[in-house]
Amino acid sequence: MKKLNSLPSVTIVIPCRNEEKYIRQNIQSILDQDYSGFCEVFVVDGMSTDDTRGIVLELENKYPEKVRLIDNPKKFTPDALNIGIESSSAEIFIILGGHAFLDKSFVSKNVEHLISDPSLGCTGGL
Repeated sequence: MKKLNSLPSVTIVIPCRNEEKYIRQNIQSILDQDYSGFCEVFVVDGMSTDDTRGIVLELENKYPEKVRLIDNPKKFTPDALNIGIESSSAEIFIILGGHAFLDKSFVSKNVEHLISDPSLGCTGGL
């Protein structure tokens, strides 16, 4: 598990299949986060037949510490979520759809809420 300063590490898990139109902007919105702790993205791909895998591999090569492509041969979202979470050692997980684009402070605000109230098990938002 990687840690920057005392903030918890975060893995964003994206279950997807055939998201070539959205996946680059999706991942870029994660890379642009203002969170100062460690944050990575695992794209768990259901064996896309379009250029989704190529785009993610390109970004993985450019950002090897931040982006990772993982295969989901079963192609089902619950399997993708399990694969992504089991592949990470992060303290916090965010599940994100392949069409979603995050506001720059999405991760930092959610982590802040989780840290500020130990009774919370999850957070979310637009």
